[in-house]
Amino acid sequence: MNERITLKGIKHAAFASEETHCFQATVYFDNKKVGTVSNEGRGGCDYEYPTDNNGWDKMESYIDTLPPIMTDYRLPNADGEPFTYKESLEGICCDLLNDWLIEKDVKRTLKNSLAFVIDGDLEAFAKTGEFCRFPLKKKGWTRDKLVEGYTKIVMEKHPEAVILNNLPLAKVVQLFGGAA
Repeated sequence: MNERITLKGIKHAAFASEETHCFQATVYFDNKKVGTVSNEGRGGCDYEYPTDNNGWDKMESYIDTLPPIMTDYRLPNADGEPFTYKESLEGICCDLLNDWLIEKDVKRTLKNSLAFVIDGDLEAFAKTGEFCRFPLKKKGWTRDKLVEGYTKIVMEKHPEAVILNNLPLAKVVQLFGGAA
């Protein structure tokens, strides 16, 4: 994840995303607004609109200093080295948008259900994304009482289980991201 480049005000249209994400966002570099980026979701490149030319130029210079992306493609370059390509704002924005979508999904999951990994193997969970859940909406019950009751049931039957709701959000997002 890139610490210096961030996206804010993200608008994502899943229904219109065909080959790429259909989205619009404001681009910040070193916590300063430098422009906007968008994509129509039909497979084309991102549209990039600088609003602060000086800041945008600094961001592009910074991107030029980033190491190349090494792929896991099995075909090497002509020189026998692994296939690499230059980092770009489009690639960074795609990664940031994917992270945002994962975090949004994780928050919704943890808000609406008690999520847990029965065997406690978080490494396997990060690869498969498989977990169990109990819904946290039941007439006549508060969310806190449901969490308490379901946690007790889960831990009695599966003492090695890991309750994802009890982990820091960043950790759960990281685990879900590994399964994506």
